[in-house]
Amino acid sequence: MKPVKLFSLALSAVLLLCSCSRKEYTDSVSCRELGDDMLSALSDGQEYTEYDSTHRQFYFEDTEDYDDCCIIYSLDTNDINEIGIFHARNAESAGEVAEDCREYVNDMKEDSRAFIASYAPAELPKLDNAEVRVWGNYVIYTILPTPIPDTVLRAIETKLTK
Repeated sequence: MKPVKLFSLALSAVLLLCSCSRKEYTDSVSCRELGDDMLSALSDGQEYTEYDSTHRQFYFEDTEDYDDCCIIYSLDTNDINEIGIFHARNAESAGEVAEDCREYVNDMKEDSRAFIASYAPAELPKLDNAEVRVWGNYVIYTILPTPIPDTVLRAIETKLTK
């Protein structure tokens, strides 16, 4: 076999494998529905509620980047569990929202660490485990006891994968 044909065949195989492994995500799930599924998968026995629009406007003010949002937190005042879910308008906006979420998490790590240490020092590792992930146009940040648990990851993947 000629080197050019061999190279073309190998390149085609690589491109085919790459295209098969790339997941496509839906845009049809509401952030609240996704949050409910994540909480069910988390099943930590905590009660959660959603932040009102004031919190969102203060910390995530670039509302033109996303068209749906749900930020939920534990009602237990000694627990800092929090999950933020955003649906960005497009891939470029998803990058912007992810950066906003990273800034929010970093601000929590820097600005809230001393306050949290004063009343719930056992919660500090949650700040260190905080994550921001992107699934298509969905951006999710978590402040949880461990990096996003496998059960929660599976719930997200199941819900968002086409």
